[in-house]
Amino acid sequence: LRGGTVAELETQLRVPVLASVVDLDEETMKEDEAKKREKGTLAVCAPGREGWSPSMVFRNDGANAHYAEMFRVLRTSISLLGPASQRKITMITSALPSEGKTLVAANLAVALAQQGQRTLLVDFDLRKPSTHKMFGVSKSDKPGTVDLLADNAGIEDVMHSNFGQENLTVILSGAKAPNPGELL
Repeated sequence: LRGGTVAELETQLRVPVLASVVDLDEETMKEDEAKKREKGTLAVCAPGREGWSPSMVFRNDGANAHYAEMFRVLRTSISLLGPASQRKITMITSALPSEGKTLVAANLAVALAQQGQRTLLVDFDLRKPSTHKMFGVSKSDKPGTVDLLADNAGIEDVMHSNFGQENLTVILSGAKAPNPGELL
């Protein structure tokens, strides 16, 4: 939302807004970390999260309360949409590139996992995948969605849970797709 309020957006679109997430750019997050490091108030990265992008608001122990709270609000709003058995899949999407889909999906996945919910995050961006960057790993080191769709790997081969968060499993994009549309 740019240039208006959440209430104005709800009125214009006639749909409820589940949560509002401020524009988190990696440079701002790095600057915040540098300031905290100078003051000696920077929390230490949780074990297994050292490579996580600064855009991952749950990267540090005692996550940045302001940023993390936005994703906790989103998590809670989703949980209030109805019985868990009827809302097993949540898709994060948008019409344009670089609108924050991966940032929201990855942080929401961690927020859900921290609440004890078994969470599977699937990177389905076969053209410009970036989930691997959020977790600080190489997309080609592990088989992923492309490998699964091309029948080059089984589901057990593409599910990875060693990302530093209990209850979180991630399926990365995997190898570069020569023709993503055809593969789907």
